Amino acid sequence: MEMVDKFISSPQHFLPAGMLDSEVHEVIEIMERFQMRQRNLCAQMEQVADSLPLDADPSLCMRIARSLLPTLASAHEFQVQHFIPVVRSALGEFGNLDAVAERLHSEYNENEMLAEEVAEELSQWGICGETHSAEATGYMLRGCFISLTRHLDFERIALIEPVKTRLSRLEDSANQEQ
Repeated sequence: MEMVDKFISSPQHFLPAGMLDSEVHEVIEIMERFQMRQRNLCAQMEQVADSLPLDADPSLCMRIARSLLPTLASAHEFQVQHFIPVVRSALGEFGNLDAVAERLHSEYNENEMLAEEVAEELSQWGICGETHSAEATGYMLRGCFISLTRHLDFERIALIEPVKTRLSRLEDSANQEQ
């Protein structure tokens, strides 16, 4: 842990080429908003799973079905194009960063495939009411939101928080030098 603390508090600046401090903060804020949107979808899927078969809200099923895939795809695209370059600059000296990024990419692909099935199933519940076993649908929903929640937790612990900590320590160091 001492090595991690030493690295995080290093005065070396870690911004990707041409990126300003404010842009790094914005990238982190956007990642946190994507996390919040995905967590909200997880809570909504849990709500539907808990309400099956008799009290499932068709409009909620349709809202989740319409927003699940676009939300996950947008979050994944933003992560790959904007967040991972910041992470690589901030934490690039950690040897396992490639493995972490690969794991998250793989989980995103798995979550997106499961989300396709969930969206299709929820569309049917939204349009027709019960079309398949409520038990099977509830199981599918729970599998999706549990997997996505674990992914989001890992993403926060392994990447978001370390980058925020590094940025904060660099800013504190710069303020003390002034």
